[in-house]
Amino acid sequence: SALFQPLALNGMTNTARSFAFVAMLLYATSLSVMFWLISTSYPKSIASKTVQIFGVGAMVYAFIAVTTPMHNLLTIISASFLAIAILGMLVLLQRAAKYKQVLLGSFNLLLLTILSATTKGNVFVELSPAIEWLLFLSGAVWVALVYIGASIPDNLSKRMRETQRAN
Repeated sequence: SALFQPLALNGMTNTARSFAFVAMLLYATSLSVMFWLISTSYPKSIASKTVQIFGVGAMVYAFIAVTTPMHNLLTIISASFLAIAILGMLVLLQRAAKYKQVLLGSFNLLLLTILSATTKGNVFVELSPAIEWLLFLSGAVWVALVYIGASIPDNLSKRMRETQRAN
């Protein structure tokens, strides 16, 4: 969050601010597209619609949160939307028997819960920035893996598994 402030931590003008906005825009846009594509890669269901609506919504609110003085409120809304999107993806992945991705998604939900506790519960507040960055990285990797897994045709995926078993 310090990267989005007009002044850097040393009190000087924050020259990295514009780069931070562009980076956050690219991050939020990329994840929004992946949430959308993931939701359309699975059969239509409440879970797939949940991923679509709440995943994209989480990223929209996350970007708006860094561009407005209503940061705290929008961060809470974004985190809530993200938790719901993660739960929707866990349902989709469980139905598709992709248990490793379920495990990684559960880890991300745990990170989100810990981050919420540290920022709102004033517990281990000094860990918040590290947990936040770990969640950004882990969440992006997880969503990308789910997207890649959802975009591989079933017959190719089966052939890849058969090849791995043979080796």
